Amino acid sequence: MTNALACWTAQNANQIIATEALQGDDAVFLAVHTVMAGFDVAGPSSADIQNNDEQAVLDAMSSVQRQHAFCVVQGEAGSGKSHLIRWLSVKWPHASDVKILLRRSDGSLEGALRQLKQRLPTEFEPLFSNLGQAQRASSQGRANIFISTLADSLEVGHFDPPLDDESWCAKNLPAALLRHPDVRKGWTGPSRILKLLEGGGGERNSATADFDLLDILELSRHCFTVRGSGVRPATEELARRIIAEADVIAEWAAEHWTADEIAQKAPAHQVKTSLEFIAALNRRRNHAIQNVLGVSAEGLKALFRQVREILAKRGQRLVLLLEDITSWEGLDDSLIDVLVFNAEVRGDEREAEVCPLISVVGLTPQYYHKLQANYRGRITHEIQLGRVTRELQDVATLRDRAARLAFASRYLAAVRAGPERLGAWAGRLDSEPDLPPPNVCLGCNERHKCVGTFGEVNGVSLFPFTGRSLDRLYDSLKESDFGLTWKTPRGMLQSVLLPSLAEPHRLDEGSYPGVGIERHSMEDHRRADRVLSSNRLAAIIATQMADQPESERGRMRRTFAYWGDPDRADTSEQGSELALADVTQSLLAAFNLPWIGADRAEIERPAVPDIPASPKDSASPAVEPERGPRTNEAPAPTHPNVPPPSRPAGVAPKKGPSKTELERLRDELRNWSAGDSIASTTEWNKTVHLLVSPSYSRWA
Repeated sequence: MTNALACWTAQNANQIIATEALQGDDAVFLAVHTVMAGFDVAGPSSADIQNNDEQAVLDAMSSVQRQHAFCVVQGEAGSGKSHLIRWLSVKWPHASDVKILLRRSDGSLEGALRQLKQRLPTEFEPLFSNLGQAQRASSQGRANIFISTLADSLEVGHFDPPLDDESWCAKNLPAALLRHPDVRKGWTGPSRILKLLEGGGGERNSATADFDLLDILELSRHCFTVRGSGVRPATEELARRIIAEADVIAEWAAEHWTADEIAQKAPAHQVKTSLEFIAALNRRRNHAIQNVLGVSAEGLKALFRQVREILAKRGQRLVLLLEDITSWEGLDDSLIDVLVFNAEVRGDEREAEVCPLISVVGLTPQYYHKLQANYRGRITHEIQLGRVTRELQDVATLRDRAARLAFASRYLAAVRAGPERLGAWAGRLDSEPDLPPPNVCLGCNERHKCVGTFGEVNGVSLFPFTGRSLDRLYDSLKESDFGLTWKTPRGMLQSVLLPSLAEPHRLDEGSYPGVGIERHSMEDHRRADRVLSSNRLAAIIATQMADQPESERGRMRRTFAYWGDPDRADTSEQGSELALADVTQSLLAAFNLPWIGADRAEIERPAVPDIPASPKDSASPAVEPERGPRTNEAPAPTHPNVPPPSRPAGVAPKKGPSKTELERLRDELRNWSAGDSIASTTEWNKTVHLLVSPSYSRWA
């Protein structure tokens, strides 16, 4: 048996598959670029964008007649917002425009301000002195300043003019609650917000830095000593209601509902005080953050005004491309004030003229829905990269199977080519703009054998994947993981491609696929050991490999779970070789696994062609070796541990997995046969009753 050898290095894989679109150089970016198309366009000026593709967006935003735009690109974390915005920057056609691309970087507000200072022309650097003086405080010191400023700002009379919730603060006296020693010392909510604003250790993933119901749940743990501590009765009553409502929140949280989902779905009267307290805290968050960081909102507005006044005298436009607005939380309302200001509608003729400002801003649906109505009304163009499917949006660029395979093939080609070849290719694009990226597969001596086993897309071998394995690995990703979906381009890179490509030594050693291909981002019921828990194929593996170590049986299960059809256990002819459950002899040999099927075909299966690419996609259909018929398949800092409910509130419905009912019932039945309990017994009772009822039998 001769196993296949990897044709790339781990260094190339990690260098090419930079999961942030604003990382890496332009050569890699252009080589793996996925054409952004199929998205929805909205907004009062949506007619400017004459098609739903990236070129139409570029043409509309960069038009020489354009004097103002506040365009938002809306999509889930990892959906391609950064990719589209960077592409607009790379392709921006007018050198006379002052174009600034602000990347997410470390996800922090200070990092965003630092980038702005670095990317503006050096002549504007002195203007940053007006932003304020940074506080020299430790993390704990910042948290102390933050909660103290929040408490002060909750006092009646703190703001002039007063905020809308002044009467609520007068009635409930929340400032005293935040100043209580146990709350001030123990509540981690303010620290969580600060960590997010500091970038979340590089794992922020566009999370919004808002107080939420899980923060209130954690706050309740420190409210028990408030009563009798000397605070006024209104503060004692506020603490009592928070403790009572925490039981309701805990019931929902125990069923894996996110904080936003609880706020939307829990009966409002059961969390009324908590929601009001959250609103009061978030209304004052930016004010407190600016005090922590020592920056001035008015200073930011003044800076941009001065820049625009200078550029207006030169007849230039300012173009701001912001990959993630959440990096600016703390100053985001002031920044949006800057972005929505249209130079053409000056109210005071005595004001100095400012230059046109064209902005394209990335934001998540969660941030968009929390945006103030007056800001939403000033958006000129909306690019919506996904459509809501249950709790979260899907992603337009991965909605089509052919597009997903083409996406994977571009990264496979780039990883094999490596940065040096890609750099040489990019250097020729100015003179040869239609030159395709390098594809080393075309000159490979093993090409015919490799493609015959693993298939190809646009001349790029899918090795070590096949079209089916890419499908099944992608379908295994969680659609909703505590407010995050993994079925995005970033999820495809992090959880499908990189786990295999980062370990080429496993192919060389004959130990692929390893346990690492099954990531935490996968649904538990789609993992190999669950899919092959007790069916006939599992029995064949156990019997035929009884003398092999468990690690080898595990590799075999993973191979059949993802590269094959785990619901079949027949041996068939596919071309000139045999296949067990649609896994061919040559594929098993490539993975250094033994043939465990029958000596001859039990039935000959006709080949079924792959799904062709849709007309809008430039990818050619995936070409794979002949296969049998397919079965239908289902398409940041975290909160600290929250306390369990002290009493059953009985309000939270079970939150089921986000997939089709047929697939869910099928998985439950499979897991039940392996010894697990069935969660939806009532539903199964109804289903079984229907199956044995006389009315059903007459029609069966």
